[in-house]
Amino acid sequence: MSEGKQTADSFLPFEVNLLVTLRLDYRLLSIGLFLIMTGSFMAIASLTHTNGFQALKPGGDLFQEVELAIVFCALLTVAIALQTAGHNLWKRELKALRDALRPGFQDRLDPFESGLPVTWRKAYRVASLSGLAAGIALNCVIVSQASQPLSVITEPVGIWFLTLGPILFILGARGLTDMSCQSRFVKDLIHEAADIDLADLEKLQVFGRMGLHEALSWSLIAAVLILMLAAGISSGGVGVLGIGLLTIALAIGGAVRSFWLAIQPVQRRIASAKAEKLKALRAGILKARENVGDLIALENWIASRPEWPISAPISRRLLIYVALPLLAWAGAALVDRGVNALIS
Repeated sequence: MSEGKQTADSFLPFEVNLLVTLRLDYRLLSIGLFLIMTGSFMAIASLTHTNGFQALKPGGDLFQEVELAIVFCALLTVAIALQTAGHNLWKRELKALRDALRPGFQDRLDPFESGLPVTWRKAYRVASLSGLAAGIALNCVIVSQASQPLSVITEPVGIWFLTLGPILFILGARGLTDMSCQSRFVKDLIHEAADIDLADLEKLQVFGRMGLHEALSWSLIAAVLILMLAAGISSGGVGVLGIGLLTIALAIGGAVRSFWLAIQPVQRRIASAKAEKLKALRAGILKARENVGDLIALENWIASRPEWPISAPISRRLLIYVALPLLAWAGAALVDRGVNALIS
């Protein structure tokens, strides 16, 4: 089945379908999109402001707007990239997921051959409308609280933000819906269809890899938000610093929690299977008159089987993902210097 070709039981979100149709690497296209959006803001701002490009420099009238625009563009780009990465992850892990399921349940994964289950389409539409409503509501608040509301609506810089805001909320809501639907689907697969074979537990590590994507999504979005907070730390004092540290703590906790919730159902299934087999085996040992040594060896083998679907590479990647918010904090100064150098 060709990339992007959908079936009756599947669909592709429009943002993913766009990247698939263009047949470009989503990482390169995401970087290009970020540069285009950021460049468009700087061009509009410098061409329409009375001070021209000088207004974008540190201390200029629009310098804070430049930093905010960069964060807006980064959030929008990350939202699109994460959804596309999630789609690619499902396609890449489909065979491993099928191998991890009991016979008769593999057809549940058929929609992911070409997209997402069509039953999720309604949730995406609701998310789009909710995001649009939230974005418009925020725009109304911004305009109503501005000292000169008319200028926010009529000036190109204001129009740029008012336009991008709802788009960002729509993509954010769709991204959260995507994560929620996928998480719920994987949990149902684990509870109903996971093949718990104590002799081949390695195949269940695919669920750990799926959980890593959720942790990465949380960490990347949090990292971008931390960059926005970090931009105001030098002038915001202890209050902004405290908010930044709290955000980092919540980001790390959220990433770890999302990964934990993804793999815990697998651990419970494995632990339950081990307990059942050990109970039956120990009852047999008590009644056995011969081959007791073999039964005890089997008991020790079952007891030693790992319960968590985690390998060393998964653990290392999780540590890296958890560290992303901290790296964002540490790199905020470099980003700030880069912006200053770019527009100085």
